[in-house]
Formats: sequence, structure tokens, C-alpha cells
Amino acid sequence: MLAQWRKDWIASRVTLACELNKGACGGTYAEATVILCNVLSAIAAHLWEGRGIDRARFIELLVRYASLTPNCKTVSVDLLIQSLSDKKLVAEMRKDLLPSIDDIKIWGEDKDKSIEELKIAYPALGVKQLKEHTYANILYTRLRSGLIHEYDVGQGVSEYPAIAKDLRQIGKIPYLNVMTLEVINGRHISKRKIHFHISWLSELVLSVANNPALPDDKMPHPKPWWIHSNSLEVTDIL
Repeated sequence: MLAQWRKDWIASRVTLACELNKGACGGTYAEATVILCNVLSAIAAHLWEGRGIDRARFIELLVRYASLTPNCKTVSVDLLIQSLSDKKLVAEMRKDLLPSIDDIKIWGEDKDKSIEELKIAYPALGVKQLKEHTYANILYTRLRSGLIHEYDVGQGVSEYPAIAKDLRQIGKIPYLNVMTLEVINGRHISKRKIHFHISWLSELVLSVANNPALPDDKMPHPKPWWIHSNSLEVTDIL
């Protein structure tokens, strides 16, 4: 269990992020998200020291200690399909899994899947390939890294929900349709982007910090890290 002073510091950073997202001091979603993601990075760095492992330990922290629905092992079906080059598989998965592109409001809980579900339905997909499109990895590689290195969210992620009232849907992961420059049969192609609410990200951070299983001491590195493993489960740490 984390020391109380660490929990208090984390809670204060969450409060700051929420105020920035509301516009305090000219803040926006970007500044709020950077703070929340850096809090997660700080916790992970406290548990697992070392260089060149920031992504691995960030993701490890979420898959081990976050207790939130939907969980961070959930795969974004839209972003997974957008990454595939096998046209036959893409067509099959689109038909089986994706709502009509004309649907205005799409929730991740309604269509995103677990690694287990997708591996059973589509055996050609690799476990590591599926892990690359989990919420945990998307949060690090596309949201956190995009904002820190380029002050912009990465490909397939949106700073905005589909509609304004979605901001009140704390437990939801919304998608929105975005028109692209790609043209097929004379029509511009629309693709979906995922959005992570500040409210959901805040609850994510607090769920990690308040997890009684989260140790306050340094820990040995998992061998291997979850993101690098072909196993669906985390590695035991002795």
C-alpha cells in the first residue's frame, strides 16, 4: 500500500488536472492529460527503477493495479482494424465487430473486446499485436507520448468526445467519426478516433493509487514485462 503522503500528493495532482481541464489558468485537456499521465509514470518509476523501460513499466502499472471498467487490457477494435494490412481479415472483422460508420455515438464498452475474445475469434492475430492496441498501450504511445513530445495527441486519438454531453459519461470510452483525405469510389473515408475523458483518466489514476495491493517499496523488474510477453497474464514478481 502506498504511503498516505504519496496518496495525498496524487490526489492533489488529480484535482489540479481537473481544474486545468475546466479552463483554470488557461488550461485545456492537453495540460490536464499530461499531468495525469506523468503521475502514472512517476508511480511506475518509483516501483521499477531503470532507464529505457518507461513504456513497459507504465503499462505494467496499469494492467497490474488499475481497477476500473473498462479495464486497461481492453483492445480498441477500431484502432486494431485500422492497423491491419490483410484486406480479407479487415473486411471480416469490420462486418463482425464494427457498428455502421454512420452511427454518431459509439461507446468502447459496446464493441471493444478482450485479448482472449479476439484471439479465439481471429487466431491469425498475435497476442503481442493485440496488446499493442490495448487501452494501456494507446494511453502511453498515442496520448501521453504525443502530448509530451509534440503537444498533440497521436494517430487515432481525439482530444474531444463525440458530443459535448459525453463529458458527463464518466465510465464511458467514446469514439467519434473523423473524415479523412483518403478517397475510395469517389467518397472520402471516415475513420473513428478514441477519446479518454479526463474524468475517466482521473478515476484511473486514483484506482491505482488507492489499490491496497500497490506496494510502497521498490520492486524487481518483471521477466518479461507484460507488454513484451506472449502470455495474457502478468509475470509473478518474487
